Amino acid sequence: MSILCKEKIVRIDQSEFDKLNYDIMKYSFELHNQLGCFGKEIVYKKELANICNSNGLEVKTEVPITVALNEFSKTYYIDALINDSVILELKATSGIAKQDRVQAINYLLLTNLKHGKIINFGSSSVEDEFVSTKLSFNDRRVEVFDVTNSTNLVAEVVEIVKSIIDDWGMFLSLDLYKEAIFFFLGSKKQLLRNVDIIINKQVIAQQKMCLLNNETAIHISCIKKDFDYYRKHIYKLIKHTNLSQAVWINFNNKKVLIETIKK
Repeated sequence: MSILCKEKIVRIDQSEFDKLNYDIMKYSFELHNQLGCFGKEIVYKKELANICNSNGLEVKTEVPITVALNEFSKTYYIDALINDSVILELKATSGIAKQDRVQAINYLLLTNLKHGKIINFGSSSVEDEFVSTKLSFNDRRVEVFDVTNSTNLVAEVVEIVKSIIDDWGMFLSLDLYKEAIFFFLGSKKQLLRNVDIIINKQVIAQQKMCLLNNETAIHISCIKKDFDYYRKHIYKLIKHTNLSQAVWINFNNKKVLIETIKK
């Protein structure tokens, strides 16, 4: 698996995590009481690390994780790694967002760790959420690869997706999969083009879409239900363009769907 973290990684059980979490939250409340809620994220990050380190915890900040495959490479930076075993994502915003949770889970899966925490200092009191996963890399292997209406063009997409999934596994961030797929297809900038939206034989506007060629759009998602609804709405949009089809890629737990939706 082409995922590299230069730091030592140690998986711990729930009781060990609970002990660490007690200390982490104690120091977080102390820091919030001292600085209030209007500091910058970097301020809380550096001072929380200082407090933890001075009290016997080992804290590393901006820990890099590199995900690579052939010429593609992307590096993430974990806000804080506690005792080589707990990931912290530190925020200074009005509230914890869905994307914060997605990012934290992504880091756990990439490092093969089980426990993490999101801590937000930007609210009137410290806001925190647990993130955890029991999934190992072997648990993230694809079980179903469903390809419908295949063509030579689709076969190229299938090979790209298979190589990514075989190397990295499932359940990672959709944005990571998108970035890698677009990279191997020819970069998002080259793929992204303006497409005429046509109603009653008139062009009413243009919309940016990722195109595999002059006739084919590509759409990538990670929905878990309502597949017919989603398929129908892809079709409705394509119907009002000069495109002839769309290749839909959907990541759903251990199942990958690649379907060509034709006008």
